[in-house]
Amino acid sequence: MPSTHDDPDRRQPAAGPGLTVALLLVAAAAVAAAATGHRVPATAGALALVGLSLARQAVTGRRHRQQLDHAVAAARRDPLTGLPNRALAEEMLTSASRGGAPITVALVDVNGLRAINNELGYAAGDAYLRLVAGGLAEAVPPHGVLVRLGGDEFLLLAWGTDPQGLAARIGAGLAGPATIGGFRARPRVSAGIATTATTGGGLIDARHALARADSVVAGIKRDGGDQIRVFDPARDAEPARDGTRPVLRPRDSAPGTDTGPA
Repeated sequence: MPSTHDDPDRRQPAAGPGLTVALLLVAAAAVAAAATGHRVPATAGALALVGLSLARQAVTGRRHRQQLDHAVAAARRDPLTGLPNRALAEEMLTSASRGGAPITVALVDVNGLRAINNELGYAAGDAYLRLVAGGLAEAVPPHGVLVRLGGDEFLLLAWGTDPQGLAARIGAGLAGPATIGGFRARPRVSAGIATTATTGGGLIDARHALARADSVVAGIKRDGGDQIRVFDPARDAEPARDGTRPVLRPRDSAPGTDTGPA
């Protein structure tokens, strides 16, 4: 059985809130007595020093906690767009899967970013990403959140929103032209949308809905990009339960379709 003399935490018990308040009261009384010219007993003076020391520690602790909170909040934000980052998206997808409430997922891949970076520089590319983020932010419904996953990908999660309605909102948010690096340009994206609500009245997992949206985006890219589509099982490849998608879409394997390498 270990001895209490070997445990520094037991030799020096932490001061609880009540003890701290008492010491602060003694400290205040000692300071007031000294200010009026009265003699302060040695014990009271020592307690005053302890109380002031605890007060400084409390202030420092609060400051450190505030700094830590700010650091955690900053770590969950994308510095370029100010949007929440992938960490929040992962939490919300997990929560949506556990909660079972229907959710619509839109995966947005920005088109043309590499060309802008190469032709106009990365500052113009950053401006283009902020432009797209602003347009997508306008498309977020009241019960929704927009996240930057990283690179040229964004994720929009919306509760109680019809997939077709969300597609229309995204199209409207990105409709207007803008100036990038002195050139007028229209934001171009490949956006895939899927929902956890199935036609049979059941629900699929939120991450499976995201995998479906990713499958839609892959199909849009094969077709040249710059489109907004809702998942269609007759057109888009159905992903496996782990999120991986087949190489071929249903229409790619149709009779008479060339499925060989380009």
